[in-house]
Amino acid sequence: MPILQKKYSIIKVTSLSGVVNKVKRPKFSLKSWLKREFQNLFEKRFESRLGFRAKLIKTENQINFSLFGDISAKTNEPIVLGKDNWLFEKTYIKYYVEKVSTPMHILEMHAQAAKDLQDAIVDYGKGFLLIISPNKAAIYPEYLPEYMLTEPPLEKKSNYDSTIPLFEEYGVNYIDSRKFFLNHKNKEPYLLFTKGGTHWSYYGAYLIVCEMINVLEKQLNVSLPKLKCQSVIENNTTYGSDNEI
Repeated sequence: MPILQKKYSIIKVTSLSGVVNKVKRPKFSLKSWLKREFQNLFEKRFESRLGFRAKLIKTENQINFSLFGDISAKTNEPIVLGKDNWLFEKTYIKYYVEKVSTPMHILEMHAQAAKDLQDAIVDYGKGFLLIISPNKAAIYPEYLPEYMLTEPPLEKKSNYDSTIPLFEEYGVNYIDSRKFFLNHKNKEPYLLFTKGGTHWSYYGAYLIVCEMINVLEKQLNVSLPKLKCQSVIENNTTYGSDNEI
């Protein structure tokens, strides 16, 4: 039946959402055959085009979630279900909770490299602004599952904690989006990260761009075009990067 579905599309089936890597038709050669490269690629392509594949994957995912609470059995990046159905990538939780750190001399090299790049760009009469992107887990830790939190919180410094003083010391122009979001998250009417997104929301991106314009105006002593949000469309259905997980 799956083979007939693949060839004739007997039943209309919705496609998978998210990132789907298409497998190209493998080219046959004696060398690829002997190395089993052709067979492996052919098998992957056959599986990716199998009839009812999307429906079967969705069914398996639903069973794993309903019975075992597993929402990322087949993904490269484990997904964690937080409170109130918030979704987080496990890596970001790890960086926030465990405060993963890089040796100080490496961070100093990065800060010096950023300053050197800034100086080179400024010499051309251009502005330079390094954006420190926020971590969803750090902005909305109240939605993290209790079992992933440490009690008491670890005392060691994270890369973020160590990098900010270095940027200040080396004179790197930057915007601390994490600090900016933490200062604004309870003041804004809309989420800066959505439940199903791993990157900042469209509204959060709008706020950061506005802040970038303000900082660059002062840095360059010029007047730049302003970004104005004339209306906000409120929708219970997320789309695009707001629903990427």
